[in-house]
Amino acid sequence: MVFPETARSAYVDFVRKGGGHVVVHAGPSSFPDWEDYQRICLATWHNGTTSHGPRHEFAVRIDDPAHPAMDGMDGFRIADELWNHPGVSPGAKVLASSFSSKDQKGTGAWEPCVLAGQFGEGRCFTILLGHVAGKEESMNTPYFTNLFVRGVEWAAKVR
Repeated sequence: MVFPETARSAYVDFVRKGGGHVVVHAGPSSFPDWEDYQRICLATWHNGTTSHGPRHEFAVRIDDPAHPAMDGMDGFRIADELWNHPGVSPGAKVLASSFSSKDQKGTGAWEPCVLAGQFGEGRCFTILLGHVAGKEESMNTPYFTNLFVRGVEWAAKVR
Protein backbone atom coordinates (compact mmCIF):
# COMPACT_ATOMS: atom_id res chain seq x y z
CA MET A 1 0.00 0.00 0.00
CA VAL A 2 1.28 3.47 -0.84
CA PHE A 3 0.33 6.49 1.23
CA PRO A 4 0.32 9.75 -0.70
CA GLU A 5 2.82 12.36 0.48
CA THR A 6 0.01 14.54 1.85
CA ALA A 7 -1.18 11.66 4.09
CA ARG A 8 2.38 10.91 5.21
CA SER A 9 3.02 14.54 6.08
CA ALA A 10 -0.28 14.85 7.95
CA TYR A 11 0.43 11.71 9.99
CA VAL A 12 3.97 12.76 10.89
CA ASP A 13 2.67 16.20 11.93
CA PHE A 14 -0.08 14.57 14.03
CA VAL A 15 2.41 12.50 16.00
CA ARG A 16 5.09 15.21 16.18
CA LYS A 17 2.54 17.67 17.65
CA GLY A 18 1.48 15.29 20.44
CA GLY A 19 -0.63 12.54 18.88
CA GLY A 20 -0.24 8.96 20.00
CA HIS A 21 0.98 6.11 17.83
CA VAL A 22 0.56 2.41 18.69
CA VAL A 23 1.76 -0.38 16.43
CA VAL A 24 1.53 -4.16 16.78
CA HIS A 25 3.63 -7.11 15.51
CA ALA A 26 4.23 -6.61 11.77
CA GLY A 27 3.15 -2.96 11.73
CA PRO A 28 6.73 -1.68 11.99
CA SER A 29 7.62 -3.59 8.81
CA SER A 30 5.15 -1.46 6.83
CA PHE A 31 6.44 1.38 4.69
CA PRO A 32 10.17 0.49 4.73
CA ASP A 33 10.89 3.51 2.50
CA TRP A 34 9.24 6.02 4.91
CA GLU A 35 11.97 7.10 7.36
CA ASP A 36 9.75 9.09 9.72
CA TYR A 37 7.30 6.21 10.00
CA GLN A 38 10.15 3.86 10.85
CA ARG A 39 11.33 6.24 13.61
CA ILE A 40 7.77 6.60 14.92
CA CYS A 41 7.47 2.79 15.07
CA LEU A 42 10.58 2.55 17.31
CA ALA A 43 11.49 -0.85 15.85
CA THR A 44 11.91 -1.97 12.27
CA TRP A 45 12.29 -5.12 10.23
CA HIS A 46 15.68 -5.10 8.49
CA ASN A 47 15.76 -7.54 5.56
CA GLY A 48 18.67 -9.91 5.95
CA THR A 49 19.10 -9.17 9.69
CA THR A 50 15.70 -9.35 11.39
CA SER A 51 13.97 -12.74 11.49
CA HIS A 52 11.58 -14.87 13.46
CA GLY A 53 11.36 -18.57 14.10
CA PRO A 54 8.19 -20.66 14.28
CA ARG A 55 5.32 -19.76 16.58
CA HIS A 56 6.22 -21.17 20.01
CA GLU A 57 5.93 -20.44 23.71
CA PHE A 58 8.56 -18.18 25.27
CA ALA A 59 9.21 -16.03 28.31
CA VAL A 60 8.62 -12.29 28.38
CA ARG A 61 10.34 -10.26 31.08
CA ILE A 62 9.47 -6.73 32.16
CA ASP A 63 12.58 -4.56 31.71
CA ASP A 64 11.13 -1.24 32.90
CA PRO A 65 8.52 -1.89 35.63
CA ALA A 66 8.47 1.82 36.51
CA HIS A 67 7.12 2.90 33.11
CA PRO A 68 3.42 3.87 33.43
CA ALA A 69 2.41 1.34 30.75
CA MET A 70 4.15 -1.47 32.64
CA ASP A 71 3.37 -0.47 36.23
CA GLY A 72 2.41 -3.56 38.24
CA MET A 73 2.93 -6.01 35.38
CA ASP A 74 4.81 -9.25 35.95
CA GLY A 75 6.69 -11.31 33.40
CA PHE A 76 4.71 -13.98 31.57
CA ARG A 77 4.88 -16.70 28.93
CA ILE A 78 3.14 -16.42 25.58
CA ALA A 79 2.93 -18.47 22.36
CA ASP A 80 3.74 -16.20 19.45
CA GLU A 81 6.31 -15.39 16.77
CA LEU A 82 9.36 -13.74 18.27
CA TRP A 83 11.25 -11.03 16.37
CA ASN A 84 15.03 -11.55 16.38
CA HIS A 85 17.39 -8.60 15.87
CA PRO A 86 14.81 -5.88 15.21
CA GLY A 87 16.26 -2.50 14.38
CA VAL A 88 15.58 -0.26 17.39
CA SER A 89 15.33 3.50 16.90
CA PRO A 90 17.69 5.74 18.88
CA GLY A 91 15.96 6.95 22.03
CA ALA A 92 13.48 4.07 22.13
CA LYS A 93 13.09 2.56 25.60
CA VAL A 94 12.79 -1.23 25.82
CA LEU A 95 9.98 -1.96 28.28
CA ALA A 96 9.91 -5.76 27.87
CA SER A 97 12.01 -8.44 26.19
CA SER A 98 11.39 -11.99 24.97
CA PHE A 99 13.83 -14.87 25.33
CA SER A 100 14.77 -16.12 21.88
CA SER A 101 15.72 -19.78 22.27
CA LYS A 102 18.28 -21.20 19.85
CA ASP A 103 16.24 -24.42 19.59
CA GLN A 104 13.45 -22.32 18.01
CA LYS A 105 15.76 -20.71 15.39
CA GLY A 106 16.46 -17.84 17.78
CA THR A 107 19.45 -15.92 19.04
CA GLY A 108 19.86 -17.38 22.54
CA ALA A 109 19.40 -13.86 23.90
CA TRP A 110 16.69 -11.52 25.17
CA GLU A 111 15.16 -9.58 22.28
CA PRO A 112 13.11 -6.36 22.66
CA CYS A 113 9.36 -6.92 22.29
CA VAL A 114 7.70 -3.86 23.87
CA LEU A 115 9.06 -0.35 23.34
CA ALA A 116 8.06 3.21 24.15
CA GLY A 117 9.40 6.54 22.98
CA GLN A 118 8.74 10.05 21.78
CA PHE A 119 8.52 11.56 18.34
CA GLY A 120 8.46 15.29 18.87
CA GLU A 121 5.69 15.75 21.42
CA GLY A 122 3.99 12.47 20.46
CA ARG A 123 4.12 9.23 22.39
CA CYS A 124 4.89 6.03 20.49
CA PHE A 125 4.24 2.50 21.77
CA THR A 126 5.27 -0.69 19.97
CA ILE A 127 4.37 -4.30 20.72
CA LEU A 128 6.24 -6.78 18.52
CA LEU A 129 4.02 -9.57 19.85
CA GLY A 130 0.63 -10.24 18.31
CA HIS A 131 1.00 -12.63 15.39
CA VAL A 132 -2.37 -13.84 14.13
CA ALA A 133 -2.48 -17.63 13.87
CA GLY A 134 -6.03 -18.91 13.64
CA LYS A 135 -8.04 -19.42 16.81
CA GLU A 136 -4.90 -19.53 18.97
CA GLU A 137 -4.02 -15.91 18.37
CA SER A 138 -1.67 -14.42 20.95
CA MET A 139 -3.78 -11.27 20.72
CA ASN A 140 -6.56 -13.16 22.53
CA THR A 141 -4.49 -13.68 25.66
CA PRO A 142 -4.94 -11.52 28.76
CA TYR A 143 -1.21 -10.68 28.62
CA PHE A 144 -1.40 -9.18 25.14
CA THR A 145 -4.72 -7.44 25.84
CA ASN A 146 -3.32 -5.89 29.01
CA LEU A 147 -0.19 -4.66 27.20
CA PHE A 148 -2.22 -3.25 24.33
CA VAL A 149 -4.70 -1.38 26.54
CA ARG A 150 -1.93 0.03 28.73
CA GLY A 151 0.07 1.11 25.67
CA VAL A 152 -2.91 2.83 24.07
CA GLU A 153 -3.71 4.62 27.33
CA TRP A 154 -0.10 5.77 27.69
CA ALA A 155 0.19 6.90 24.06
CA ALA A 156 -3.10 8.79 24.43
CA LYS A 157 -1.75 10.42 27.62
CA VAL A 158 -4.45 8.84 29.78
CA ARG A 159 -2.00 6.72 31.83
